[in-house]
Amino acid sequence: MKKIIYSLLAMSVSVLMLTSCSTTNTPSTSNQKEEVKTSQKATITLQENGQNFLKKEVTFKKGETLLTILKQNFEVEENDGFITSLEGHSQDEKNQTYWMFTVDGKSATTGAKEIELNNGQSVIFNLSKL
Repeated sequence: MKKIIYSLLAMSVSVLMLTSCSTTNTPSTSNQKEEVKTSQKATITLQENGQNFLKKEVTFKKGETLLTILKQNFEVEENDGFITSLEGHSQDEKNQTYWMFTVDGKSATTGAKEIELNNGQSVIFNLSKL
């Protein structure tokens, strides 16, 4: 009798363990929702001497730097985080033309590799003489 009880108990425990370890095949949408929530947008405008030559709305992930966002969306050349060429428009030290940029109308005080954009911000890069 004891053997039968132990056998039934062992089988019950085994069945419980197997059913508790099973996985469900329901698709998870929480990751998709998180990705949508972390997706940010900004507008980047490229100018030469104050004249727009390209304006683009870009999408990026929270925490990405401006330099990373630029490299994902434009043809970029840089030196130590400072932009030297965008879309084939290059700065010229001899003529003292350099890329300067503003974020939401305020002049940047650091390089693009140090700035993290936020959703809805506007960035203007202007290639002009100092």
